Amino acid sequence: MPRLTALSFAALILLVLLGWLLQPRLASLLGDDGQPLIWLAEAGGDCDLHTGPCRVSLEDGGWVELSIEPRPIRMLYPFTMEVRHEGVDAETVAVDFSGVEMEMGFNRPRLQPVAPGLFRGDGLLPMCVLDRMTWRVQVLMDGEAGRGVAVYHFETTRN
Repeated sequence: MPRLTALSFAALILLVLLGWLLQPRLASLLGDDGQPLIWLAEAGGDCDLHTGPCRVSLEDGGWVELSIEPRPIRMLYPFTMEVRHEGVDAETVAVDFSGVEMEMGFNRPRLQPVAPGLFRGDGLLPMCVLDRMTWRVQVLMDGEAGRGVAVYHFETTRN
C-alpha cells in the first residue's frame, strides 16, 4: 500500500510538472498569447447578423463591424466574415464562435488583412443537436497595446 501511494504521488508530481512545462505551448495553440485586455464592447439587442453587418461602438470613438455572408447564417454551410474597424490597433484578427446552450468545440478562424481597416476570412458552424442554438461571437483584435474584444450574438435553427 505505501508503495502505491508513493507511485501515485510521483505520477501526480510528474503531471503537474509536465503541465507547467507545456502551458506556454498549449496556450499558443489555443490563441491565448497572454495579451492584456484593453477594451471589451458588446453589440446591442438591435444587432441582427442575419440581416446585415453589426457595428459596436467603442468609448474612444472607434468602432468594429462584423458581417457574415451568405445570410441567413446556417450551420454546416460555409460563410465569409468581414471585420471592418476604425480607431482600433489591430495587427491580427480572429473570430471565436462558442455555443451558449452547449459546448460546441474550439472554432476560432483567423482572418487575413485585406486593406487598412479590413480583415476577411471563412468559417463554418458545426451542426448542433438542439433545434435552436444561440452563438456567442467574439472578434479578437490583437495589437501592440493588447487585445480588444467585440462581442456579438445570433441564433441558428436546425432545418
